[in-house]
Amino acid sequence: MSCMPAFYALKERFKDSSFILLSNSPLSINSISAYQDLFPRNTFSEIILYNPNLGKIKNFVAVVKKIKELSPNLVVNFVLRDSLFSAARDYIFFRLFASKIIWGFGYLKPIISSNKDFPKFWEPQYLRVMRLLSKHLSSQPGVQVGKFNLSAEDLREGSEFIAEIGNKPHIGISLGGKYDVQQWGDEKWGAVIDLIVAKFPDLFIVAIGSEAEFSRCAVITRKFGNRAINLCGKHRPKASLAAIKKALIFLGQDSGPMHLAASINIPSILVHSARTRPGEWFPVGFESHKIFYRQTPCFGCYKEVCIDKKKYCMELISVAEVANAAIEMISSRMRDTHE
Repeated sequence: MSCMPAFYALKERFKDSSFILLSNSPLSINSISAYQDLFPRNTFSEIILYNPNLGKIKNFVAVVKKIKELSPNLVVNFVLRDSLFSAARDYIFFRLFASKIIWGFGYLKPIISSNKDFPKFWEPQYLRVMRLLSKHLSSQPGVQVGKFNLSAEDLREGSEFIAEIGNKPHIGISLGGKYDVQQWGDEKWGAVIDLIVAKFPDLFIVAIGSEAEFSRCAVITRKFGNRAINLCGKHRPKASLAAIKKALIFLGQDSGPMHLAASINIPSILVHSARTRPGEWFPVGFESHKIFYRQTPCFGCYKEVCIDKKKYCMELISVAEVANAAIEMISSRMRDTHE
């Protein structure tokens, strides 16, 4: 998802060109693959899917054969690698099998700055990708960094999903997260929502996410009967996103839905693990959201599961502080709508 602002800038520059997408297959049931729904229909003339573990020579040969058959004039690389070796490997692959013209060598050190919350703040990934391609795309007009376009079809479907709510005040939630270490805990989220609803009893709840999260969200939404709607895994991601377009706030953790909600300007309360460095995977417009991130000594571990520290960075974030921040943000949003 971090590549989308740069892709829209690219599309603006090459309006009359056809595009081929080379993307990995979904790594897990929680992953939203790039080709699935996030781009408008017919954006790509061809989609090549590859297994990230290209150890099997058969998979490798099939991908190379398809690329050579399509013979692209230009390769634009949106993937940022952690090492110079990995970036060089990608570059050599595309030079050998795709095109001699390649934009974006995938190794670019992040800019590290400071702000009121973090003495060291890493450049968000979506800005880093834009910088990677800046000399080619920086002058393109009409491109809003990180902003997401919902089609008329998306908006129509989304409104149908929450027809019973209409324009009544509601919030969006997601319990998504690719890795276990990103999960704050369903019980904690349930407690937060209980405190919010106790303060705002007329509030509706709309849950979005993957099929894997349906049963987890159902534990929360079931308590509120017809005041809650669970859309997890039932509809296209963009249509589900359209369903919460008018939400007062979004509640979630480091996940795809977090980035999608931010991309349509929904103020968000986010619980973020310290598996990545502060700022690195924060969403677009992070300044307008409340992000709970505890920079423990082990931050930037990139673990998928945290056994030894028992997700210490997440345990330091309390239900009370998240709920209070959400209540304050909802109150502010309600005041704004009535003015």
